[in-house]
Amino acid sequence: MRIGLITVLAGILMAACGSTAAPTGLPEESEPATAVPGDPAVYAERDPRNSRLLKMMEELPLSFKEEGVWFTDFARARELAGAPQPGTLTEFLALSEDEREAYQTASQGLAPGPGLLGAIRGDVSEWEQNFGFTRINVAVAVSTGELRPEAAPLEAAYLIGEFDQAKLRQRLLDIGYLETSPDGVTYYDAPRLDLNTTRSNPLAAIAFTAMKRVVIGEGTLAFSGVQLINLLPSFPRVSLGEVPSLNDDTAFYELAASMRNPLSAALLTRSMVLEPDAARPPRYEKPEGWGDLHQWEALGIGYGISGGIP
Repeated sequence: MRIGLITVLAGILMAACGSTAAPTGLPEESEPATAVPGDPAVYAERDPRNSRLLKMMEELPLSFKEEGVWFTDFARARELAGAPQPGTLTEFLALSEDEREAYQTASQGLAPGPGLLGAIRGDVSEWEQNFGFTRINVAVAVSTGELRPEAAPLEAAYLIGEFDQAKLRQRLLDIGYLETSPDGVTYYDAPRLDLNTTRSNPLAAIAFTAMKRVVIGEGTLAFSGVQLINLLPSFPRVSLGEVPSLNDDTAFYELAASMRNPLSAALLTRSMVLEPDAARPPRYEKPEGWGDLHQWEALGIGYGISGGIP
């Protein structure tokens, strides 16, 4: 579990809902010191109807809940920081030193995104040439939370951004992915990873491991490792209203709404926080003056910027 972000951000925002919680009014929030009272921009960024987190949750199946949800809005973080928004690796490399620093600094405080993006860091140029995207192309990312950095197969992810669909599709087919449409949605399933592939084609080995199943959409990309491969068929059914979304869960919805419009957030069930499968439980020292947190169902942690203040 990416428990480090829990430790870092727990002091920023913590909210919990009981299993019988009903939707409630949003808590009052004081004006940031740099904000002008009544500034429409300030109120707009606090309005949960503008929350990209809630919009993403509307597209994710409720089955994501048990795996944990990690959300990162890379594009908006760069926008608020006044950083450049390159569309390709070539455009990024053409940035000045100051522009690159602004680009990198804009990601401080954010969840790092799916493990795949880290796995291709050393081969980013080759990955872009072969698969048509890199971290640079990802505007918003949601991934599951029960994993270690080296355990990408435990992960499912949903990305919004600019992807070269034709290049990605052809590359998947070229390296052995099987294209099927069992329920009207096209899936690409990876062949079995073997030692020969690992030695001869490291990029294919990364793809077979982290992207065991892939769904390519218009400006979207969903994929999962082998352990969570059954999560993906639910994606298209959410938009059709055939299966419930994450927003249909009271606890997760209330937590996300209370964060207003975060740049990054984690939503985790009680069991994932206290009894993680892939990490040790967090060490926790209650800040002085905090009361007792009684029985609770889910934990939400968010990071954002309001009125220019992190």
